[in-house]
This record gives sequence, structure tokens and C-alpha cells, in this order.
Amino acid sequence: MMNRLSSVKTMQEADRRAIFELGIPGSVLMYNAAKSVCDFILSRYPDKEKIGILCGKGNNAGDGFAIAHILNMAGKSVTGIALAKPIDYINDAKIYLQVCLNQKLDIKFPMTTDECVEETKKLHEYDLIVDALLGTGTKGNVREPFLSVINNIPDKVPIIAVDLPSGLNGDTGEICGVCVKAQATVTFAAPKTGMIGKEQLTGELIVADIGMPKMCLLDDLWTKFKE
Repeated sequence: MMNRLSSVKTMQEADRRAIFELGIPGSVLMYNAAKSVCDFILSRYPDKEKIGILCGKGNNAGDGFAIAHILNMAGKSVTGIALAKPIDYINDAKIYLQVCLNQKLDIKFPMTTDECVEETKKLHEYDLIVDALLGTGTKGNVREPFLSVINNIPDKVPIIAVDLPSGLNGDTGEICGVCVKAQATVTFAAPKTGMIGKEQLTGELIVADIGMPKMCLLDDLWTKFKE
């Protein structure tokens, strides 16, 4: 586990090194990341039975789908709300979406912004919400349907953010127009620079080991390794 702060660019390069140079499958890192979120939820909120997972696009959604799979295996009642069409998911996200569909999990695919808002509002009936909407690369103002979804997340249900609260700039800590306010954030491999001092948004910050070799994150160790 890393305690040194990481920029978004550094983390993206670490992912590239781990996956494409060392050959660690991205799906393995994604599973490890999802399991770290689930382990936190199951240990900190063992009595929360009905869990809603907001899934964006790309790897963020993949994390959400993998979390849905693992929580379902742990006996929780899980609903996923995906903000893209099933056909739009690729690579590792597609893998874990297919796992969820194979398990016949309740994954909803609202097509319009209004439908996304309608499904999001229903989460007030849930015990816990997982935010897997937007990732560390978020810049500029959050766009629809993410803007309306974030604005309509029920504020009385605890939220666990995946890697960082959606809408937070991972480098600067700026709010990109709107931002999720989480009770806890499980971030992967190393804390991102923009999270520090943002406890009102991140809540409790947990840094999870996802099997990312330290040398992938540290240029000096990587350079020595490549010699």
C-alpha cells in the first residue's frame, strides 16, 4: 500500500506499466479494487442489506459491476444503475457486466436523463449507495446525465465512493460543477493529490492495496527495474 500522493497521470502510467509491461490482467486489478471496496462495506456496514450501485462508463462502471457481483456473492441485495447502454461497455467493464447479467442481477439501463434521475431517486429506499460514476480523470464541468444523477442522489443514505467522489478533480481537488459527498472513499494504490483536505467530500479515506507493484508507481524504482 502506498502512502505517497499520486497525480492522475502517475496513476494512469502505473496502470499501463502493470498491465501492459508486467502483464497483470486489468480484470485482476479491477477485481482486487472491487473486493477492497466490498471488504470495507462488509466490515463497516455489515447490517446494510439493500445496496444500490451507480455505475458510469468505462472502468468506473467496471468497478461498480465487480462490486455488485462480489456483494451479491456475500448475500446482499444489489441493484445497479448503469448510465450507458450494455453495448457501450468494453474491455474489463464488459467482463464484469456480463458476470452480473449471467448471475441475473438487477442491473438497470435508464436511457434518458429523466429516467436516470427517476432510478436514482428510488435509492432513498436503500441502506447504502456505492458511487462508481466518474473517475480520477474528471475535468471541467460534469455533464448530463451525470450532473442530474449526482444532484439527485438521496442525501440521507450513506455513500461509499469508489476511488474518489464523482465530480472531484483528482489533481486539483476542485469540484467540477457538482460532486458526490461520501461518508467514505476507498481509493486504490495511493491517495490522489486532489483528495487531501477534502474530507467534506471524501469522508473517511481508505487507501486499498489492489496488487499494484510499488515500482509501477515510483519512477526511480521503475527505472532501476528497467535497467
